[in-house]
Amino acid sequence: MKKLLFVACLFFFVGTVGLIVSCDKVEGPYMNVVDIPDSIPTFPAFPAPMKTVLIEEFTGHFCVYCPTGADYIHQIQQQTYGSRVIVLAIHSSTLAIPDAVGDYALDLRSIDHGETLYTDFLVSSEPSAMFNREKLDGTNIIYSTTSTWQSKVEEALAVKPVLSMQIINQYDSATRKLFSFVRTRFDTVSTQNLRIAVYISEDSIIGFQKNNNTAIGTTPDITDYVFMDVLRDEFVGTYGETFTNGGVAKDSIIIRSYSKTLSSSWVDKHCKVVAYVFVDNGNAPILQAVERKVIE
Repeated sequence: MKKLLFVACLFFFVGTVGLIVSCDKVEGPYMNVVDIPDSIPTFPAFPAPMKTVLIEEFTGHFCVYCPTGADYIHQIQQQTYGSRVIVLAIHSSTLAIPDAVGDYALDLRSIDHGETLYTDFLVSSEPSAMFNREKLDGTNIIYSTTSTWQSKVEEALAVKPVLSMQIINQYDSATRKLFSFVRTRFDTVSTQNLRIAVYISEDSIIGFQKNNNTAIGTTPDITDYVFMDVLRDEFVGTYGETFTNGGVAKDSIIIRSYSKTLSSSWVDKHCKVVAYVFVDNGNAPILQAVERKVIE
């Protein structure tokens, strides 16, 4: 199916599955859309602009310190701003490699996406985390001192939002086919080249986890550890796809549609879609992120 649409001021599709809404003049070429669903769902009105923070937490089931890191994140999510905190737990490095058989045979890695992020961002230990990939101390984007993570979240949330984002998911449980519509509004003029990435995460996965903190659980193993926010896969590559090439007017809206068939090994009711827009310059910083459950 291919569509090309011009209505009112100017509506036009971009990329393979996208729509821009703007009253400014936009130069061609204008592109057809392939395999987009018959209709775009009706989104609710955007709320007042509100900054979110994406925590990318590097972890592994053989990491004895990682349950403590995950507990810090859980505490952060219990704060009043918790709904503005989005987490991707990235199981990577040798500490995430599963055993062939036995208690640690569960594989929580996201194919090669987690390993790519781990390598590209020069992560050297776990647990470590990024907060919107911002250089919050002026130099680093990776922070491994877990006791500072809440302050890093607060710093990231203090940055003025420049985008607002929404997701609507349409899911067929019989076929496990998922369509995710991501709507982005520019709350300021944008002159930057931007990219958008879209991921699947899964909650409530039970397995073995190494641990050295008796305040968190049994040592040296937690036998029924609950893994949350596990990065499972992506829709359009580890670093997503081109979103804009500068020159976007304030209040412009872009809608993108993505599709994926969920793996039979994932529990669909525990899955979420995470989307974020970031500056196409060394893959940082992330300007805004949004999360929505596959099944509400």
